[in-house]
Amino acid sequence: MNLIMTEKMKKEKNSSFILCECGFTILLIPDLKAMGKAIENHAAEHAKKEKDIAKAAFEEERIQNLLTAQTLDKAATF
Repeated sequence: MNLIMTEKMKKEKNSSFILCECGFTILLIPDLKAMGKAIENHAAEHAKKEKDIAKAAFEEERIQNLLTAQTLDKAATF
């Protein structure tokens, strides 16, 4: 799995939100269930853009992994 952070994401690393590679931001909140749902919903939006079912599933999982990794990274620094 190759998780790429853009320059903007690196600059915003210490902020209170996570940033998708598409530019969409999600505010970090202490409710783990709500954070997971927000990540799932955004990843599903990426999947909807793919016509091929296999590519859509891959893209959804890739975005979920990207955002989850950011969430865990930031949670570890609080």
